[in-house]
Amino acid sequence: MDRLLRQGRQLTGPAARAPAYREVAAIMQRDRPHIVPRNSTWLWAASDRAEGFVPQPDELIRLGGVRLRP
Repeated sequence: MDRLLRQGRQLTGPAARAPAYREVAAIMQRDRPHIVPRNSTWLWAASDRAEGFVPQPDELIRLGGVRLRP
């Protein structure tokens, strides 16, 4: 799929790109139960007194090592 997407990006014009993107669509249809398209933006906010908070790539909030300054 990566090869086909790269190929589609390198071609100019919708007619030239269409065959590569049709193949990508066919792969996605075939493998749909295994592909989870996702694009989320997480915003984190904390007090200026908070120390040690590190956002995690899996988006879970882990408070180990987090403390508030007096």
